[in-house]
Amino acid sequence: MMPGLKNYMLEPEEMARRLQRHFHFWDRRYEGEGAYISITAPDEKQLAVYPAIAPPKDLETKWFDIDYRLKRYDWDLQTTYYAGDAVPCVNVDFGPGVLAAMLGADYRLDEHTIWFGTGPLLMGRQDLDRLEVQVNGKAYRAVMELTRRLCEHAKGRYAVGVADAGMNLDVLASLYGREKLLLDILRCPDAIRAMLRRIDSWWARVVDDNYRIIERYTGCAASWIPIANQRRWYPLLSEFSAMISPVMFEQIVLPALQREAASLKQVLFNLDGEEAIRHLPLIKQIIGLHAIEWDPVPQYSTAKRLIYKQFTSKTSIEACRQIQAYNLKLVINGILPEEVPAILRHISPDGVFFIVSCDSRKSADEFYDQVSPWMRL
Repeated sequence: MMPGLKNYMLEPEEMARRLQRHFHFWDRRYEGEGAYISITAPDEKQLAVYPAIAPPKDLETKWFDIDYRLKRYDWDLQTTYYAGDAVPCVNVDFGPGVLAAMLGADYRLDEHTIWFGTGPLLMGRQDLDRLEVQVNGKAYRAVMELTRRLCEHAKGRYAVGVADAGMNLDVLASLYGREKLLLDILRCPDAIRAMLRRIDSWWARVVDDNYRIIERYTGCAASWIPIANQRRWYPLLSEFSAMISPVMFEQIVLPALQREAASLKQVLFNLDGEEAIRHLPLIKQIIGLHAIEWDPVPQYSTAKRLIYKQFTSKTSIEACRQIQAYNLKLVINGILPEEVPAILRHISPDGVFFIVSCDSRKSADEFYDQVSPWMRL
């Protein structure tokens, strides 16, 4: 057991009930299904009991000292209040697109993330032939070791997330350089497609290795999106696609996404930013696609002094409507509590999974009372 970890964040019966709600989300969408609303907040009662973890001595400790990270996860789990459909989940976070580091790319540690591709690893397209997943390398070993140790101690108390390996053009951009990649998409698209096939084979191997550990210990998996599923799933994405046309997306990215989807049982796609909306008619063609997470670009509110995502803008509402028109389920992650009733005036609640943070147990309970009629419990 991780140091200090109590037996349960939720009582076993309640954990099982909420997990069934998560699993139900992965079934087909139907009229009258209602919304799923995950609500978390700082738990003041637990914060009074569990002292804060001492800050790491440096960024290397913060990211790669597995014992420190387990203590940090322990404290986070202990001091979080879970309401509505929320279940305790742990995100195995080594930065977005850690596959690049597993292949040998440089990285830079930051307080909040890890940045990859600080210096291009590939000088030319032919250099891809000398790469392979470095199973004895620091990044690969850290991801798998942290996943294993978390799974060993979960024992049904929380779900463990598959790590963010990254995918297709995003990983290639970290290895190759964004400007060079953009130019070569125009100059030699066939060569880029061939490079993506190699990236996809490494991606499938790393995700499979990660899942083999999770499946050895638990009956479900989450990701950086805290939704649990009994089937193999992964939030596919392609942030680089915001810089290319729908024609290029169809010819280059869509085949890669389909290869990645083929190695999974179910797919959620992370639609990242307004520039990605134009690719929706093609994204919906992915075989195995079950849901889309709409993720508008964060904005800073001077009045509220916080960074937030505006889900009630005209553009956001139209994106949500378009996703529902394809009969896909919808994930809205990071929405402000007051925006949930506002957006539900414009879209159907059926099959929408809201992920909401409140600032206290009291506000979480009040919010739950407000929105529970939409949940069809």
